[in-house]
Amino acid sequence: MGGNITSYASIDPRLKAVIPMVGGSGFITSDFPGVPDSGRARGYHDHADLFAKTMESQSYYPHTKCPVMFLSATDDFHSAFDHIYAAMDALPHDNWRVSQNLNFNHNLGPEQWILINRWFDQYLTGKEITHPKTPASTFTVEADKHTARYSVIPDQHNLVGVEFYYSHDPNPRSRFWIQAEANVEGKDGTRSVELPVRDKLPLFAFANCTYKLDSPVESLQGTASTFAITSKAAAYYPEELDATLLNSDAKPQPVFSDIENDGFRDWGFNPRGGLLTYKFRDPRATTPEQGASLKVTIIPHKKGLSYRFRIAKNRYIAGVKEPQIDYSTSREIPESGKQELIFTASNFKTRDKTEMTDWAAASATNPGTMSAADCSPVDASPLTWFARCEYPGWRRAAATAAAVKPSGPQTPAVRRIMCPSFAWTACHRQGVRPTSPDRQWIPHGLGDRVGGRRRGRRRRRGSRDLRQR
Repeated sequence: MGGNITSYASIDPRLKAVIPMVGGSGFITSDFPGVPDSGRARGYHDHADLFAKTMESQSYYPHTKCPVMFLSATDDFHSAFDHIYAAMDALPHDNWRVSQNLNFNHNLGPEQWILINRWFDQYLTGKEITHPKTPASTFTVEADKHTARYSVIPDQHNLVGVEFYYSHDPNPRSRFWIQAEANVEGKDGTRSVELPVRDKLPLFAFANCTYKLDSPVESLQGTASTFAITSKAAAYYPEELDATLLNSDAKPQPVFSDIENDGFRDWGFNPRGGLLTYKFRDPRATTPEQGASLKVTIIPHKKGLSYRFRIAKNRYIAGVKEPQIDYSTSREIPESGKQELIFTASNFKTRDKTEMTDWAAASATNPGTMSAADCSPVDASPLTWFARCEYPGWRRAAATAAAVKPSGPQTPAVRRIMCPSFAWTACHRQGVRPTSPDRQWIPHGLGDRVGGRRRGRRRRRGSRDLRQR
């Protein structure tokens, strides 16, 4: 039922458990601190307070007595990340969980979808299923020393890994989450990270805890052998907040994203095919110059493919009044084997053929691979994607390429070329999210086929039964 209706119905005492999904966080008329006019109060004129008291989810959760599993995405526009935890604080009990699909907007991943059956099986069928508790957490800030410390104590049973993320961006709808390296401390498995505190900027942090299933499970949009439980988010707001300082320390970054070494920590898997990132919103990096071009080096595994690249501008970016514009470009790849594609900003066009003039105000970015014959997503697992934005006029340094031979599922076939320019390096690897080597991950929506049909289509036909359950 989505999120809002679920939150309204959750006060019914006959319900044994509820699962709000990508909605139902409430506070939709409220502005995010430091982001004026980010709420929807204007749409209700003088009745925003009445609407909040009668139709916003936070007014229902104080009367919800049953267990709550909240499923969402870290950059969801509807169930904003910060609001989810404020809604959970309104519950009269502590029997709640949150699971976030990383680096995505308004959709779930396999590690969230499989929790639907597990949660309802626990409370409706009497099966002996237990879910890890929301990790206990502590958050201390020493603003005068520009440092903070965030710690969690996850349940240890079947724990695969813990990933920490933080951000200083007050706008959660297009927030780029930076992964932080954690230290394991104590016999209880406490994990801690040291985080930077910036003047006049907030700080947000959370941990995503991954747990192993007894066996791989087919979910609505993929197969997974793990599920995720997200910690309660920590938030620090300074007495004076100035969001204009967010990019004040930005510098050109030689590498936009290095999946070979860093894994998919900056990426989400798009159910429509390909990958998605908010990396253009990374406040540590300057925007590429207007004349910068994007060089994409790919290694397709077969003939007859088409490379597609989408860029969304102005999507939920704070302070931007212009409407959202979606640009895309594609290039047919008739042959297999290593090849290079070069795109300028003007190669990206809207549906009415309006050209993109620069790289500014880019938010969500989605590269993918399609069949050139029918434009359907294809299995991208054998592909290694590289892309590079180079500033014109820069003298290209001597580049070297090194081939890495695959040795099992943990090592992709990779050729890496480095040169001193604004670069984007990306690759895709079937079945593994490299940031946690033990996590078996089969991405959803990447055209994986069963019996000649794409799995996504088969699962969608059965999704009604799943929701009705």
